[in-house]
Amino acid sequence: MREILFKAKRADNGEWVEGYPLPSIAGKELNRMTVFEPFPGGTSVNTYNVDPKTVCQYTGNKICQKQVTGEIASEPRKVWCDDLIAIYTIYYDDNDNPIRDRIAIVHVAFDEKYQIPYAKCVYGTMEEVVNECAIQYMDGSEDWPFTFWIEYMENSHDRFWEWEIIGNIYDKED
Repeated sequence: MREILFKAKRADNGEWVEGYPLPSIAGKELNRMTVFEPFPGGTSVNTYNVDPKTVCQYTGNKICQKQVTGEIASEPRKVWCDDLIAIYTIYYDDNDNPIRDRIAIVHVAFDEKYQIPYAKCVYGTMEEVVNECAIQYMDGSEDWPFTFWIEYMENSHDRFWEWEIIGNIYDKED
């Protein structure tokens, strides 16, 4: 069963907090976040005002930045809806120096109808990702269920490529 968790940016300082959103008035937008924060000897429960447009649901997936060597380059990070993941192919110059070439940026969006996260290319196309990373193309759709997409990306070992979470759509400066 998938862990249900959310994150949002605090209204007072823009810091991301993880917890459970709730409205200040029944039936209104989710503008508060209840957060369980550890402290020595226990856990405190705090409620913060948050920017309701930044509320993002946890996908249930964690990924590490993957390098061309197959080595893990970072600790696993939670993947949230509205995260942006950059995908790179790697090729080598005449001196055997690796060169990264970004082929796509994927937006992890949330499908309200099916209640699942999906991957949508916002830079490049899913066809380029499929061709470069040698993963099986589903049905010609540009939108893929995220869990399916990440499984294929993690198991595609016959090409040289990397990925990393580069931010969230709400991280851009206004």
